[in-house]
Amino acid sequence: MYIKQAIESLPWREELITIRKVVVSDAQFVHDMDTDIRVRKYLGILNNSAHELEKYISEGRLPYLIVEDSTSGMPIGYTAFIENSNAGGMDILICFILSCRKNGYPDATLNLMARKWRKYNPDIPITISTSPGNTGAIKLLERCGFSYLKNYEKIPGFGITMNVYVKNED
Repeated sequence: MYIKQAIESLPWREELITIRKVVVSDAQFVHDMDTDIRVRKYLGILNNSAHELEKYISEGRLPYLIVEDSTSGMPIGYTAFIENSNAGGMDILICFILSCRKNGYPDATLNLMARKWRKYNPDIPITISTSPGNTGAIKLLERCGFSYLKNYEKIPGFGITMNVYVKNED
């Protein structure tokens, strides 16, 4: 996989957004996003302090990319390529502050990430996993050309399932 090659071409700029590498000074922003109960409801990824995140970022162990508003340069969310063997492809993770979820930022981010992935990895499917109840994410995926593929049990034996969506060919 050519994630490293794609990441080395950062930053990626479009009219609405810029995607850049995460830096240590982003740790508090990422921490605030990850600990927001409205975000954790669907992600539940990290349970780390801002200090721990600083360490992960400085060691290159946090795969997040920061999404900024192209005009103001303010961080508005993060994204990442996440390997997901349950989905059978490479998941794209996106997460935005609440005030930026309906301004076209998620669509622009998802479409740009999918184009970059396809450029460097044309033979590996682009997938996204989301909980069946995350209707906002499902509508976003459908707008951006993803379709339902399957579901899988996230934590075997606990009945927590995830839906997998795959990017249709452009």
